[in-house]
Amino acid sequence: MRERKTLLSALLLQSLVVPAIANAELITLESHIPKNLMEAENIGPLEARQELEISILLDLNHKEDLDKTITDLYDPKSPIYNQFLSSEEFMQRFSPTEEQVSDVTQFLQDNGLTVRTVDANRMIVHASGSIANVSAAFHTTISQYRLHDSRIVYAPSRELQVPSGLSIMSVQGLENMSRLRNHMRRRDTTRDDDMGLTPATIRTAYEIPEHLQGSGQIAAVVEFDAYYPSDIAEYNQTFYPNLPPVPLENIYVDGATNTNPGKGSVEVALDIELMIALAPKLAKILVYEAPNTNKGGLDMYNQVAIDNRSKSISTSWGLSENLITRAYLRAEANIFKQFAAQGQALYAASGDNGAYDDADSPKKLIVDDPSAQPYVVSVGGTRLTTDADGSYVSESTWNGLNHNGGGGGGGLSAVWAIPSWQKKALKPGLQKSLTRRNVPDVSLNSDPETGYAVYSSSQWIIVGGTSCAAPLWAAFGALVNEQRAEKGRGPMGLPTPILYNIGASTSYAHTFHDIADGSSNGNAKPPLGYHAVKGYDNATGWGTFRGADLINELSTK
Repeated sequence: MRERKTLLSALLLQSLVVPAIANAELITLESHIPKNLMEAENIGPLEARQELEISILLDLNHKEDLDKTITDLYDPKSPIYNQFLSSEEFMQRFSPTEEQVSDVTQFLQDNGLTVRTVDANRMIVHASGSIANVSAAFHTTISQYRLHDSRIVYAPSRELQVPSGLSIMSVQGLENMSRLRNHMRRRDTTRDDDMGLTPATIRTAYEIPEHLQGSGQIAAVVEFDAYYPSDIAEYNQTFYPNLPPVPLENIYVDGATNTNPGKGSVEVALDIELMIALAPKLAKILVYEAPNTNKGGLDMYNQVAIDNRSKSISTSWGLSENLITRAYLRAEANIFKQFAAQGQALYAASGDNGAYDDADSPKKLIVDDPSAQPYVVSVGGTRLTTDADGSYVSESTWNGLNHNGGGGGGGLSAVWAIPSWQKKALKPGLQKSLTRRNVPDVSLNSDPETGYAVYSSSQWIIVGGTSCAAPLWAAFGALVNEQRAEKGRGPMGLPTPILYNIGASTSYAHTFHDIADGSSNGNAKPPLGYHAVKGYDNATGWGTFRGADLINELSTK
């Protein structure tokens, strides 16, 4: 009888709670309508019976405490310096509570939606339902639009609304127009002796110690296309025939599979191969693959955070800040905070359109996401010059914009304020900001004219773009962690706080190649963009690594 009363009490409590949520005041969620819809033609709502799969992102708890915790984790004077959180510790302290998740799942079910799964860190609830039920639940209409290029897409026609008592911050899967771009530039050649930079020449130019090759480290790449395993095998066999091939583990998100590689397969191949170039003895490379959608991107990044298996991660896919909704950017930022708290470093390509990241707005100064996120290492582009034996001679800002050749992304974020470590290190000066997030943080050779040898679709090609710089920096991070492990130290985590301290110190001169020749990532007509000057700048950041010295410096911090 007592059990029956307990059950009845629980049911009664639930009957009281659900209407309270249902009758709560509605609040409008931050921007979910893509900017480009303002110029598109609304051609009517989607079929009401059509099914959608959606991801509901819940906000973090105790965010001020989280921000302070991250600051302390990267402050050498703090008692918790480098004592990164496990995934479980992060979840216990900052993730949505089980009660908050329960409220959200109850709300979805009350509106006729099916809850499929809840991510292990409780930050994403995956659900599905008809267009009619989804539209009713979030007080919007999912409409079809004809874009200026005649594509037909769908997206919400009104901003989303939810009951005020829920912890929902973003809903993804309601539009299909956002597609991330890879930041790769291919150079065609007809010369048999024109192979591009090989692992040996990269290591020589950037002074990588021979004894460091990534032993014991797990790296990761996040991808929106598939690849041919035979391409990676050929790269391994060509450049490291006496070593076992680096093991690859594919991790599929939202139904992705490593079949039918598309146009982006070159990007996937180069990301993996250039990691191998600097770190041929990696214990493993995790290859995360997801559909090229906003939903796929957030679901994949969240899986990387949940797994917490790699401390050095690369992404070469992005989109202009102004083309991504604030709802997506905020949700992405929460996931990257978990990365930072767990000691995971994400190296992101800064883009290949110079200071004008939105190719549709060639005269507007814009930066790329996720490169411009505060808790990400933004990697820009240079043009490398070497002598006959491959030794370093000089670098300039990569800029072929006037010849449709691309250029290294960089500038000021319109979304994010300057991170504390950046503000402490930067001095007032031409172009850089002391209030906005500055990008890039660092750079590496990206000019396709001085590009890299990559094996893709059963042929050797030469590629450039900041897509090449990001995985090389991620591999460099793995080498740092390898040396730290040899010294009995844990991983360095997000390196930007340390890098900015180095940049502002006397050790900067021997740990970085400072690009200060006045070159820019802007177009000559109009004269916009940012210039490479002494110290930090928005064309090349702090510059490029001087391998051995910077590794030694980062291994002792």
